[in-house]
Amino acid sequence: MGTNGNALSPIAYNADGSYRYGMRQVEIDEDLLKNIADVTGGKYFRATDNETLEEIYDEINKLEKTDIEEFKYYRYEEKFRPWVLLAGALLLLEWILRNTVFRSFI
Repeated sequence: MGTNGNALSPIAYNADGSYRYGMRQVEIDEDLLKNIADVTGGKYFRATDNETLEEIYDEINKLEKTDIEEFKYYRYEEKFRPWVLLAGALLLLEWILRNTVFRSFI
């Protein structure tokens, strides 16, 4: 991915941690990349413009497609527990008050 000639590339870090960019000389060894593709049984693609890139995508889409079996795991988090504890505490408070402070009113 890239182009021969000059290309914008990170060259240093700024004081705030972001990258500082500058132009650097880039040379792509196409012979090596083609050799790697041949040895590994792959294909070498080189896109220099948007039209070529679309053609490459179309060719890749025509290649063998493999169905992938996907497992999905869900993590459920129950959030009722604090409300149950609050309801139980309120029922206990009501029972205590009914049998102590408000006993004469019943």
